[in-house]
Amino acid sequence: VFPRTANEIIRGQLAALGGTVVGEMYLPLGESRNSTVGAIVDEIQRTLPSGGVIFNTLNGDSNVKFFHMFYDAGLRADTHPTMSVSITETEISVIGVEYLIDHYASW
Repeated sequence: VFPRTANEIIRGQLAALGGTVVGEMYLPLGESRNSTVGAIVDEIQRTLPSGGVIFNTLNGDSNVKFFHMFYDAGLRADTHPTMSVSITETEISVIGVEYLIDHYASW
């Protein structure tokens, strides 16, 4: 429920500021298969080849796989900053700080 509700609010705020959402994908809670999480990273690369802001509403362990695959794909915060709203200190330590440099997170 949280990711869909947060994304609805984000779409409204972006529209009010003249921005647009160019993609939106969801994963089941705890999903960490390479093929499933990798599809999101592939879509980001396809949709935003020159960069753009990613608003991340993934929950739990899915964030670990996502940030590792994001980094391994060569995506960095200087061109593809990620704003995450569901990452705790525990997940940050499991993901590894080196994968999160210059990205944004709140809880």
